[in-house]
Amino acid sequence: MTGDSRNALIGKIVAACQEWRTSHTDRTHLEAGVTEWNHWRASNSTVTPDLSGLDLSGAALSGVDFSRTKLIRTNLSGTDLSGANLAGADLGQANLSGANLTQADLTDADLIWAKLVETNFTQADLTRTKLIECDLIGAVLLRATLVDAKLSRASFMDSILREADLSRAKMVGANFSEADLRRARLTGASAVGADFLGADLSESSLVGADLSRASLNNAHLVRANLQRANLTQVQARGTKFSGAKLTGACLSSWEIDDNTRLNDVRCGFVYLGSGDLDRYPEVGREFGEGELEQLVRESVQTVELLLDGVDWAALRLALQRIMGQRPELRLAVRSFERSQLGKLVLRVEMRSAIERQVLASLLHREYYRAVEEMTQWYRQERGLSDEQIDEYRLMGMDLMAMVDWMAERSFAPAIAGGEGGALLPESGAGDALGADDQRSMAQRRS
Repeated sequence: MTGDSRNALIGKIVAACQEWRTSHTDRTHLEAGVTEWNHWRASNSTVTPDLSGLDLSGAALSGVDFSRTKLIRTNLSGTDLSGANLAGADLGQANLSGANLTQADLTDADLIWAKLVETNFTQADLTRTKLIECDLIGAVLLRATLVDAKLSRASFMDSILREADLSRAKMVGANFSEADLRRARLTGASAVGADFLGADLSESSLVGADLSRASLNNAHLVRANLQRANLTQVQARGTKFSGAKLTGACLSSWEIDDNTRLNDVRCGFVYLGSGDLDRYPEVGREFGEGELEQLVRESVQTVELLLDGVDWAALRLALQRIMGQRPELRLAVRSFERSQLGKLVLRVEMRSAIERQVLASLLHREYYRAVEEMTQWYRQERGLSDEQIDEYRLMGMDLMAMVDWMAERSFAPAIAGGEGGALLPESGAGDALGADDQRSMAQRRS
């Protein structure tokens, strides 16, 4: 062993001995009782006690001052820590299952990976506390304060968070399934991808909360305040929104079903996309009574396809293929319109239980597959350049021009037996772009 390695080993041994002596001394102070411990802490305010790895399970430590104390992997299960000061304490991987932390101060405490099963946090202060990936199954956080807390990927299954304040809390990917969050405050909280399956959020405040991609399936949000909340791609099947406030909420691509309840919802307007231009109804108008519920019901079984340009022959071919592969869908083109963003919005209605996102993916894939095939056909059979093909497709965005174009051709009233289908060209691909169309494009260029 070289001199340097020997010195390094000695240094580690000395540090370990010092750490043991510190821990042993700190434990001696604690064993003298909470009163003596708190007196020692008050007289040694600069000391950072280290009680890591100790077994303090079942101890009576009510009112103890553990502020800034190292309690890493400490066993505190079943311990009475009611009214304790744990501000800034390091409780990483500690076991506090079944512990009583009623009215305890855990401000800025670190409880990453801590075990908190059925722990009682009633009226505890967990402001800015780190509870990342913690297990809080069955925990009680009645009227607890978790403002700005970090709760990502933590599990609150079956927990009681009634009247708790989770304002601006970061709870990305957290699990609140079957949790009681009645009258809780989640204003400005980030709950992206969180799971609220079967949770009760009745009368809770989620103003400005980000719930994008979260699961609210079978949750109760009766009379909840969801104004300006982001519900993009939220799953809300069987969710109860009765009497909820939804003004200014973003409902882009959310998933609901016939069991979703929207009766008596109070809502002036919503956003159907991420931008201000996606406000609905438009600025200057608000929903009438029951109008939002009607709008949502109509969208349950429709899928939107946004296009920068449209090839109607390719669209017809794509729909025919899908109907051939999945006849049970009974697709029909419901409507098409020009969006405020300049895109063509095509709405396709389905009459089956298939998920909208599955159909959207299928429709997108088959349409662009057909576009590639039609592009080759235009080049080889019609001798068109890529510029001419692109211009033809952009011309399809001019709906008035398309009305004139479609009026000169014959149409089928439905697609593969679908009811109430829209009008699509009955002619084959060979009639998709004729001489008249090429002359029309030439006139537009001139």
